[in-house]
Amino acid sequence: MCPVVIQEFDIQNVKTQSGLSVDNVRKLALALADVEESTAYGKPAFLIHGNMLACIASHKSAEPGTLVVCIPIEERAKLLVDKPNVFYLKDHYLNHSSILVRLLRVDLATLRKLFADSWKFVRTKPHKKRRTPRTLSSKNSKTASKQKSSDWKP
Repeated sequence: MCPVVIQEFDIQNVKTQSGLSVDNVRKLALALADVEESTAYGKPAFLIHGNMLACIASHKSAEPGTLVVCIPIEERAKLLVDKPNVFYLKDHYLNHSSILVRLLRVDLATLRKLFADSWKFVRTKPHKKRRTPRTLSSKNSKTASKQKSSDWKP
């Protein structure tokens, strides 16, 4: 297994008065090997070989400014007990291997450690196949084939 290496960057410019921003999260996530940026439900997301590492929470039950980070379900309880003001869960996320992180309350060191643990967890999952985007012509060809088959008469 590859060692987790997070590149260092100017910590002074990372923390804002109101916590960590999406740009801060982006810098931390993209510093990890094989992580690429994408979107999930229109929000920034970070993937490893198609598997979710973290994303900005989009479900209505999550508080604004929440990051969803994938971790083993067995490890959530310790985080929730150790730092309940930083980590939390909502019913929607109970059956998912993830934890909710309040970006306004998490510090850089905690998020860096969480990302390193998440990276190790997500890397063990099988790679997901990339979906090829549907083009307008492929959509029209399906519609055209349906029309042809409906016009068919024995």
